[in-house]
Order: sequence, then C-alpha cells, then structure tokens
Amino acid sequence: MSRLALINMVIGFAVLFLGGALGTFVAYDISEAYRSAPEQMHSWQQTIARSVHGHTGLFAFSHVLFALTLPYSRLSAQIKFWQTVGFCAGTVAMCPLLYLKSFLAPHFFSDPLSVLIGVLLSAYLFAVAFHAFGIFLRIKDKG
Repeated sequence: MSRLALINMVIGFAVLFLGGALGTFVAYDISEAYRSAPEQMHSWQQTIARSVHGHTGLFAFSHVLFALTLPYSRLSAQIKFWQTVGFCAGTVAMCPLLYLKSFLAPHFFSDPLSVLIGVLLSAYLFAVAFHAFGIFLRIKDKG
C-alpha cells in the first residue's frame, strides 16, 4: 500500500476518533438543553452540531475508503496527492468549519464562512469525482 494511502487511512481514523470523542460533548449539550429548555431542542446550533457529528463520521470513512481504493486508480501520484488535499478540504469544511458556523446566526445571503465551506466542499467533490474516473480507467484497461 502506498504512503499516500496510509496517510489517508491515518487521517480517516483520526477524524473518526475525534468525531466519536467530541460526540460525547454534543450529547451532553443536547441533554443539558433538553433538561433546561426542551422548547429549544430544535435550535440552529443544536441542529448544526448534530449534523457535524454525522458528517465527521462520513468524511472519516470517505478518507479510509479512498485509501483502500487508491491502488485501483490509474491516475498519477501527483493527481492522487491533490485528491488527498481535496478530501482534507472537505473534512475541514464539514467538520470544524461547519461547527464554527453553528455559532453564527443563519444568513439569507452567503456569508464569508459559508463561501469558504462551499469552496472546500467543492474541492472534495471534485476529488471524489476524479477518483471515480481513475477507477473507471482501471476498469476500462481490464476490459
């Protein structure tokens, strides 16, 4: 397995660990909110915090899945490196930055943080699409 694949696995499992560990704080905050003000259970921050917890697991697993399927991609090592950057960009966008966004009031127009999240998430989606293309090239070569 390549070094880049191993790096993606480490990132994925580290994010999975952090998401799991930080999930206890989300659960505590939700429990406290329920006990003190049950009518506030569907607040903006609570909704986004729960979303971040779910997205953390999703992005952690996507790093691991990317790492496991990296050897099947026919793309160059340099493109695989930039795909890793894209996967990391998505992880940063949908984990810590989305959590930071939960402390801001929702805006009708795009605020700078939302734009940054959108750009980083776009880099992730581009990396995922390119990875699928690299695997398709492998299928095409075999068939």
